[in-house]
Amino acid sequence: MTSPIEDNNWKWRWDSSRNWIGKVNCHTKPEVIHHIKERLSSNRLAEFERSCVGHFLKFHDNAYNSGKLLLALFGREVEVDNSREKERYYRIGGRNHKFGKEEFCAITGLRFGSSDFDPDTNESLPPANGVYRRYFDGKIVLGKDLLSKFVQQQFEEDDVFQGFKEDETLKVAFILVVFFLILSPDSRMLVPLWLWTLVEDTTKFERFPWGSYAFQRLHHYLENQIKPPAGGGKVQFYSCGYVMALQIWACELFPEILKDSGMLRMGDYLPRGARWTCGKVPFNRANELDNVEIPYTPMVITAEKRNASYMADIGKDLSSNVQYIHRDPWVSNCQPLSMKKLSAKTRGQVLKTMRPSKKAHSASNPDISEEDELIPPAKRRAHVVPERPHPAAFERAPGSSTGVDEAKIEDVVLQNIDEAFARMFLLGSIVPYGLESIPGCNFNDLRLLARGIQASSL
Repeated sequence: MTSPIEDNNWKWRWDSSRNWIGKVNCHTKPEVIHHIKERLSSNRLAEFERSCVGHFLKFHDNAYNSGKLLLALFGREVEVDNSREKERYYRIGGRNHKFGKEEFCAITGLRFGSSDFDPDTNESLPPANGVYRRYFDGKIVLGKDLLSKFVQQQFEEDDVFQGFKEDETLKVAFILVVFFLILSPDSRMLVPLWLWTLVEDTTKFERFPWGSYAFQRLHHYLENQIKPPAGGGKVQFYSCGYVMALQIWACELFPEILKDSGMLRMGDYLPRGARWTCGKVPFNRANELDNVEIPYTPMVITAEKRNASYMADIGKDLSSNVQYIHRDPWVSNCQPLSMKKLSAKTRGQVLKTMRPSKKAHSASNPDISEEDELIPPAKRRAHVVPERPHPAAFERAPGSSTGVDEAKIEDVVLQNIDEAFARMFLLGSIVPYGLESIPGCNFNDLRLLARGIQASSL
């Protein structure tokens, strides 16, 4: 049972007003469930329903995140002594209430446990006959674009829009649920390459601990992205992760105070996320959350632990297996790029951006131009100092008639490219044309792109 913590050893996390004013931008898109129901055939929909994410079909596809409720919770977060891993506590009605992995699992129905597939260390590319390689190989795939193509029932193959196979539609539906519900990044982010790989292996996809991974991801954003308003002013948060789980948790505990805000319980369904519909109605009773007389209903999850399969491994430590490793937005979602797939104009722009600057060097910073010194670092173009011919270019390779050791030249070129990109990123400069507005390219993929450019120009 989830009950309030009666512990005198606690303190407010934030030394500020409890009632924050501002806006919370959440990226979860429950409407993706509606599109899946509309687009999948009856047979494929039945397969989807039997999968590890099939229970999301029971969730309401018109649910809204309540920014005012979330702000009220954020402002009332407390730190409790002897709390367990990644537990969060919120003080409501004079009591400290826990939101941890048990509550998250009971609401989302996503399993915890172990897996031999690790997104952070995966180096396997999607199979050649898979959805990604067939329709998007080497191309940028944004979440919003994938959803649009799914709704239109179209993919691009050989530059011609045409329909796709029924089993491929199911795989794309899996990716959309993971992307827009479980991970909930900005829809303009790239669909991660590891997800394209995992969806092609049904067994690994089903056994992957989506609950553990999603809970750690949400915890990261609640821990690191939520800050109090400066000087008591307004705030604006961009929260990724399935933050809807925190909202439904509040609905479970305090249904009476939230019913006037469009948050209505529709039944006793499991998992608990399927019980609630959250209308687009402002929450205007934040002050009442401090009332010690506020009625609450503890979350009793004993029966779920005994009967629900998704609760089977909830007792395992989060640190014992797959970890959510957060990276800079440039790295958190990655996608390989292929110069062959870029137009001649784009390739030219990329090469132009990567060419060394001819501007005078700054006196205070030799790595940037004098003109760029006046530009904020976030918008500054990196000045890459031209490299002199390396001595390796003049060495004769054993048995070579050209007098050039091509292997050494390649090593030197790759090293110089790596160093140049490292300088670009350390300076906070823009990335090559066509990528600067996509916060999902990782450093290694940009380096691979640069290598492809270099190879195509030799």
